[in-house]
Amino acid sequence: MQRNIFAAGFVIFILGLFLVLAFWPIFATSAGTLYEDRSGLVYQSYDRGDKVTTHGTITNISTTGFPGWMEDMGFRNVVYVEVDDGFAFLIPDRTEIKFSEGDQIYARLTLVEESLVLGWGRIQYWELSGTMGNKQMVNLVFFITLALGAVITVAGAVKD
Repeated sequence: MQRNIFAAGFVIFILGLFLVLAFWPIFATSAGTLYEDRSGLVYQSYDRGDKVTTHGTITNISTTGFPGWMEDMGFRNVVYVEVDDGFAFLIPDRTEIKFSEGDQIYARLTLVEESLVLGWGRIQYWELSGTMGNKQMVNLVFFITLALGAVITVAGAVKD
């Protein structure tokens, strides 16, 4: 048994296990949890400007494409992304994204708050403020780390 190889493999295995089991629950919020937090037009646990990383599966994508003269009046092109049948966020100043329905994604969002007509009431919505990436690729890296740690651990255990 090669203790150094075994120990290195075991550490990599534990790191991979942590990434597979605990990364998303610790460092991100599921889209379903954000959806459940909404009460009417506002989010109960969040304030304007709060940032969150969320993850889930895209269930709907729609876009608005305003003509140039409407953009001059303040209207913006927006991509509307629905995740996990309910939670939605906006991507401003875009008319398309590289993802499609069924893709598993993660996204860094910021809570935006707007006043309703004549200042009566308010509406809150999430807007993409950072990266949006493929969750499956990140998960693949986690599983490869786990498998690599297992292989190195076994190699260290059986090597004389």
